[in-house]
Amino acid sequence: MLVKICSIICVLSVAASLVSGADPTEKCKVAADIALVVDASQSVELGGRIAGIKDYFQNVIKEGLKTIVQSFEVSPKGVRFALMLYGAKEPLLLFDFNKFKTVEEIVAEIDKLPTKNFLDTYTGVAFQKAKTEFFDKATARSDNAANILVLLTDGDPTDAVQADAAAEQLKKAGIKIMPIALGNSVKEDNLKKWASDESLNFRAQFKTFGSEVTKIVDLVCKGSKLAHAECPAKFNGANYCWTFEAVNNLKQTVESVKKKVGTLSEKAKITATASHGNVLDLTTTGATVDLGSYQGECLTDPDTCQEGITVIFWIKITSSMINANLQAGNTHQYVISTGGQRRDSRGFAFLYQKDAQFTGFKLQLQTSTADYVVQLPQIPETWFAFAFTFKNGMGASDGLIYYQNGKKEGKGARIIGNYATDLVTKMTLGKPNKGEQFFGSFMMNNLVIYYKALPADQIFTIVTGNFH
Repeated sequence: MLVKICSIICVLSVAASLVSGADPTEKCKVAADIALVVDASQSVELGGRIAGIKDYFQNVIKEGLKTIVQSFEVSPKGVRFALMLYGAKEPLLLFDFNKFKTVEEIVAEIDKLPTKNFLDTYTGVAFQKAKTEFFDKATARSDNAANILVLLTDGDPTDAVQADAAAEQLKKAGIKIMPIALGNSVKEDNLKKWASDESLNFRAQFKTFGSEVTKIVDLVCKGSKLAHAECPAKFNGANYCWTFEAVNNLKQTVESVKKKVGTLSEKAKITATASHGNVLDLTTTGATVDLGSYQGECLTDPDTCQEGITVIFWIKITSSMINANLQAGNTHQYVISTGGQRRDSRGFAFLYQKDAQFTGFKLQLQTSTADYVVQLPQIPETWFAFAFTFKNGMGASDGLIYYQNGKKEGKGARIIGNYATDLVTKMTLGKPNKGEQFFGSFMMNNLVIYYKALPADQIFTIVTGNFH
């Protein structure tokens, strides 16, 4: 692994210039937190000797690490680096994102690195430690920096099951994984499983690694451009902000504040519109989005909303979209769901319903002790701003309140109930948050969530502005 890093790094300065199209001395200019997770098992040093290179870590890896760091603009608002050497059950955490602010500081620290010859390859442990010790503890940034983990390894993991599970947790947290294999021992399936995008993995040989580093640099620079956009300034203070500006090759889009990863189904897509820019397009029946789990959060358990909750999005849903779904047998058509429709799942949902009980749109929210329901016989057929607030209490501004284009249009009736468990904690678009049925068809833009009940005048100000 150590060897890989060296090569990778050596190439980075050249690769960065190739990516930018400038001379080789130009640095890769991105906003990113990049964790270098380097396999320091004894097999790496052995592979170097077989390739005819002695003291592989000292002569190749360390110099490569310095080159990679020097290939980026290091600063609190540019690139921040963290470095780990792993193999044993306890990896060596060399420095995190918060420790150094300049290239010179990082290079000086790399110069001090000792050679390690770990007996095992605990990749799963390394993934977990990178998340908890690097990314989770990093000082917050306001520039929507990309979170990237570059894994350099020459062998399959000792803890294979744990490695797969930890990789999934990293990706769900919005951290992009780029696995780099050194030699032929790493299974191709592992590279593809761990990578956040099929195009973001690479294999090099010990002897030729240095000459292939430019390709790795390209991956790092390209990988820093995640499938998310900056949250518009008018949504300042939001806990979550989905702009739906882009999607990667894995059909993933990344939320702008906490970098939560959402996964689009095969039929879902991002569509460019003349009036609203790029929007989420779920107009094909069966198109859905899984926005991940929010266990223990206000989104899926309103009892935890100490200051309430506000949900805002722009939507276009027409009668032709509804009728197409009715013909497909969807008498209930979900727009958004975090629960609230089952006895084992608190949360909220907005959906179209056509049955003997009611025909029209329904906004429903469920706490542990009550249901709140707002019924809407009809909504606009053009783009409009949907919003609701909820706060426990009996005051005029408490309970479930629905807003349409910034104006209050309804307040939910409170129905006493008993919902002791909250087992289903996903947020989904285009279907209920459990099961594959009751699909809704619509287009959506700028889904924004605040963990507080915004006052009516603030909602009006937000939704009457421009989309971008």
